[in-house]
Amino acid sequence: MASRLVVVCTAVGLVAAAASLGALGCASSGGTEAAPAQQADASPSRTRRVLRAMKDGITSVPVPSVRYEEPTSTDYGRYPRNYAKLVKRHLIRFMSFPEDAEYRFEKPQKGYMSKGLIQGGGVAWQGYLVDIEIVKHMWLDQTESKRLVARVRDGEIVDVHSDPEDPLLHRLSPPSKKKRKRR
Repeated sequence: MASRLVVVCTAVGLVAAAASLGALGCASSGGTEAAPAQQADASPSRTRRVLRAMKDGITSVPVPSVRYEEPTSTDYGRYPRNYAKLVKRHLIRFMSFPEDAEYRFEKPQKGYMSKGLIQGGGVAWQGYLVDIEIVKHMWLDQTESKRLVARVRDGEIVDVHSDPEDPLLHRLSPPSKKKRKRR
């Protein structure tokens, strides 16, 4: 029985906190000791229940599901009418993009940003998302392209994300691929 518990302690050592493993009797030098049965059953915490289930060979342990919340408010701020000028000025001034690059903008879409599953999945921000493609012309007819997403709220740039596919960003309507505004 002790060897089975050692395997569990070693495997869970990456996931569980060191304090929980110490309470179960896993030695800090590789986990070669086993805890007495009454010590493991003394406090039925979640970690101990999972370890006990793994030790007994039970593989399905109920895990609570956390998911992203939808925004409850319908306030997304004013529609950014001058979004191309606003975003381009921000990118040149604060992110050091060249003025002579070709900037392509999608129309702003209502969207929101989640806090993340670790923080509960609530809504951290809501406003408009503007997809941007920046094409820099290099020497010898070569180009370099970069895609970004700007978060805009009430005529102000909140942030610019370098990953347009960021799982924390949620669009309320799918981006249109047909119309692009060039500046």
